[in-house]
Amino acid sequence: TDAPLTGPVGFAELLGIEDVARLDLSRLWAPRGERAFLRVPIGVNDSHEPVLLDLKESSELGMGPHGLCVGATGSGKSELLRTLVLALVTTHPPEDLALVLVDYKGGATFAPCRTCASSSTSSVNCSPPNRTSSTCSCPSDTYLSYRLGLRTFSADESRTVLDTTDAFHL
Repeated sequence: TDAPLTGPVGFAELLGIEDVARLDLSRLWAPRGERAFLRVPIGVNDSHEPVLLDLKESSELGMGPHGLCVGATGSGKSELLRTLVLALVTTHPPEDLALVLVDYKGGATFAPCRTCASSSTSSVNCSPPNRTSSTCSCPSDTYLSYRLGLRTFSADESRTVLDTTDAFHL
């Protein structure tokens, strides 16, 4: 359809789930082919087609397992990460998926995931006074295969985070 997107995109609809109260795990967790393994929808594009994120190594035609999500406070980073985790645990059985979820801001982002059979969660408080601590280190972006960038609210916010205004012009 050519109509612009308005409002939220239904997660259940993205995964083809008709009734979330009656999940068909035998269908959702059915063996996936090589191409579909670790490949999940995280939203829709302007043409209303699913935007897929494929976490397989690039040698397996994926985007790679390492990434960086950057955005201003309130831009949707946590929501994106929760969507990714929910899509993975909904479409992959625990014997095929193991997630280690680390939250550097106290644990709120992944709190709902603590009971997922596929995940192990950890939280670290990286408030500004704690950021010099060794427990707050972040991986070098030389290891990143892709980045998910979310639009910032102003050019100044973008410049503060990225040293460029690019995230404001997304």
